[in-house]
Amino acid sequence: MTLLTWISILLLAVLIFMVMRLHESAKRKIAIGAAGILAVFFLMLDQPVTNRQASVVEETPVKTDSSSDEEIVKLKQQLKEAESTGKENEQTAEKLKQQLADAEAKKTQDIQAAVKAAEDKMTKAHQEEMKQVLDHAFKQSQEKAEPVQAYDDSAGEPETPSDKPSEFDPFGPDLDCGDFSSQADAQAVYDAAGGPGKDPHDLDRDHDGMACDVN
Repeated sequence: MTLLTWISILLLAVLIFMVMRLHESAKRKIAIGAAGILAVFFLMLDQPVTNRQASVVEETPVKTDSSSDEEIVKLKQQLKEAESTGKENEQTAEKLKQQLADAEAKKTQDIQAAVKAAEDKMTKAHQEEMKQVLDHAFKQSQEKAEPVQAYDDSAGEPETPSDKPSEFDPFGPDLDCGDFSSQADAQAVYDAAGGPGKDPHDLDRDHDGMACDVN
């Protein structure tokens, strides 16, 4: 019985006790009617709960050991034979009764364990289904999000002559040492123009093969 059933029984007993203490018949009739209505109300509330529990048990594929059923049938048969033979087998009958009670208790425990396993399996399946739904929703939200472009540190930075000395045309307009930001840039143009003996920009005035080293 469920909790609501016990509450109905307890409430009905209390009201019956109160009715017995009433001396006036009119009040007693009213109290009896109220007790009946409340008891029926609680029993109606309890009925859906009981039906749901029964449906869960009926729909759950309970698998128990068939040997326990065979053992119960065998014990019942032996008990029936022992009781029919008379008092000389009373001890045997008592022993068989105990064995039968143990077997039925074990079967009940097996059924309860099977029902619990089925409920746990249903709960786990529900959790896995919810996880798949959430993962799918998260994946869709990621796909719809706008891609973030990586910031390029080098973008927009002005190029200096020292970054690309090849931009200086060795055979273009005249260049002075002051046009270069470093001796290495001047040396690159000097070498590109032909080096010693071919110095159109006169970058190696001391003719030592080093451009703009003393100028």
